[in-house]
Amino acid sequence: ASILGMLGNMYRESTTNPGLGERGGSGYGLVQWTPKSKLLNRLQLANTSDTLRGQCEVINYERNHGLQMTINQWNTFINLNNNDYATEYFMTYYERPNKKYLFLDQRINAKNYYNDNISLVNTNTDTINTTSDNDINYDTPDNIILNNKNERTYTDMTKLLLYYGGTYNEIKF
Repeated sequence: ASILGMLGNMYRESTTNPGLGERGGSGYGLVQWTPKSKLLNRLQLANTSDTLRGQCEVINYERNHGLQMTINQWNTFINLNNNDYATEYFMTYYERPNKKYLFLDQRINAKNYYNDNISLVNTNTDTINTTSDNDINYDTPDNIILNNKNERTYTDMTKLLLYYGGTYNEIKF
């Protein structure tokens, strides 16, 4: 539920485009860190770069260090079982949008899209190798490979999120 809730919010915030800047504001990236300098500082703290993978690493860094949400809020979020509530929880405690820009229905619709198009499988034995931000190679018997060199897709971002989120490490389409 937590991954889907996060994805629904990311879609609303950035259409899952890690390079998107906020129109008329200073937000930037997958979750529209505001101001952009917040993301840049956290990229340094997490010792990573401003890429899709790097922004996923920042979210994992935030989770591990109680940033953006407290450790207790992160733990609650990670353990939620209701997809709609996980979407609302992430919006309320992580995104914290201006009340006139909540658009919870759009966040839930995006979450539903991911839920309908991705099957999450919890496996503790499979690992992921990320040789670059352009190649995502799962070392599993089914060997799911993405190697789209020219465009990012929600599946690229989702695989990285699932890996760095530490909850799931395989996606089946």
